[in-house]
Parts: sequence; C-alpha cells; structure tokens
Amino acid sequence: MPSLFPAVRRLLLAVVVAGGCVASAAAQPAVHLRGNVGASFFQSPGVEQELLNSGTDLGLGIDVTVYRGVSVVLEGRYDQFTLNQENARARIRGPLQAGNISLLSGSIGIKYTLRTDGDVKPYFSTGAGLYRGKQNESQVFEEGENRGPAESRTSVDKGFYLALGSNLRLDETYAVFIEPRFTFVNAKPDGFLISPSKTETPRYFTLRVGVDVRLW
Repeated sequence: MPSLFPAVRRLLLAVVVAGGCVASAAAQPAVHLRGNVGASFFQSPGVEQELLNSGTDLGLGIDVTVYRGVSVVLEGRYDQFTLNQENARARIRGPLQAGNISLLSGSIGIKYTLRTDGDVKPYFSTGAGLYRGKQNESQVFEEGENRGPAESRTSVDKGFYLALGSNLRLDETYAVFIEPRFTFVNAKPDGFLISPSKTETPRYFTLRVGVDVRLW
C-alpha cells in the first residue's frame, strides 16, 4: 500500500495543474464552502481497531469547480479517537503504551460530481495531504494492569483518502451531503500509533454529514 503514495501524488498534481489551466480560462468558476461533522472508526492496524473507541471528525473545505463537474478541493480535518481502557486492561499482556489518538490534516484533492437531472448529485473524491498524528494521555499497560503515565508521541506523515458521496441540493445556495470516506496514513514506526505494523497500512473509515454553501 505505501507504494501507492507516489502514484497518487503524481495523479493529483497533473489534475490540479490541468484544472488550474481550465479555471484560468473560465469566466467565473463556482466556489463552495463545505463543513461537516462525522464519526470515524479505525480499521487497521488490528490493535488500534480493538483498543480505540469510535471517533469524531470535523472538517472544513473549499471546493472550486473548474470544468463540468470537476472540482479542486482544499480541506482541513480533525479526527479524535479515545482509548477504550477496559479493552486495554483485558487484552494487553506484554508492556505496551496506549492512549488517545488525534489527527490534524490538510489536503488537496479532486472531486468529480455526476451531472444528473434533479437535486441529488453523487460524486467521487480523492486527495493527498499531510497528517499530524498525536498520541496523548498515554498509559503503560502490562498484564492487565495500568502501570502509569507515558510520554506523548507525535509525527507528521503523508496520507491520502478515497470517498464516495452525494449532495442533496436545497436551493441555489445551500445543499447537504453525506460521504463515506477511507483515509490511509503512511505512519512512521515510531509515530503516534499504539502498535505500528510493517504489513498493515494505517487506515480509518469516516461517515461524514455536512453542509455545502455556494459562495459564488
């Protein structure tokens, strides 16, 4: 999975450059402000999936339509996952540091919205960016016991996302959207993860619900 990152970056760069050229020739591209809340769930590695509760997701972005349903998307997100201490005490046998995990990210991406009749507009989106991961309020667990606090861990890593969603247009200005999304993070072995894996790419699933406001 990590080998996909260079290919994703090259694809995004080519599309963004092409989109910029088209946008420069367009009279006035449509600009949308999009904000969301959501619920996130770690899918990999397995220890994160078992020890972390479902998380919360907050996002804010700018969507600029450059050509017939193709948009360039700039986005910031914050995801927070809390440690399930009961699971940690029950499942951790050897010494392991575990705590809450947060991810603050900024990304650039592309989105294609199907040009359908009616108010429902399905879309596909992908993007790449930087993810600042942090494990805080950490504890050391061993043989089912909490052995005390541990230092926080942070790292800045590359990542990308894939999403399918749908807009429901309310009027010329406002729409609501729902979007399932997978995020993949190329996390460092000594980074924010509870149990880094050499074989599993860290990823989490988010179900986002939000509001889309056309600015002009």
